Amino acid sequence: MSATTTRPDSTDACNQAINYAATNLVDGNPSTAWMAGGDGTGASITLRFGATKDINFVGMIPGYAKVDPCTGNDRFAELRRIQRVRWTFSNGTSIEQLLDAENRAMQFAVIPGGVKASSVRLTILETLAPGSPVLNHTPISDVVVGLH
Repeated sequence: MSATTTRPDSTDACNQAINYAATNLVDGNPSTAWMAGGDGTGASITLRFGATKDINFVGMIPGYAKVDPCTGNDRFAELRRIQRVRWTFSNGTSIEQLLDAENRAMQFAVIPGGVKASSVRLTILETLAPGSPVLNHTPISDVVVGLH
């Protein structure tokens, strides 16, 4: 897994270290996230599967689905949220996914007819302005790829 950009590590309001590594996208924990600085437009993450797989759907949480444990601040509302992405598969197929940027749930896109691919690149195309101007970063909490 690789990302074209990643926001530097930081600390939360409890002074606990936080990392924003791309591997956070597939850890199954929505309170962790990969994060790009600024509006994130054009940033991409590539997931490699090691072999060609049949893929029927993709999905993501379009923000940081975390409530700060010390302050109770809702990071989903404070940071940018993603409205539109492109998924590009190693076989050349691509689809765009429109997201409900106000919904912190996993949102899925079905791939008509499925694809066979060994990797997928997720590219951010559009985000909402942050709820807090000092938190101008673009996070994704989790990503899923329906492999068969």
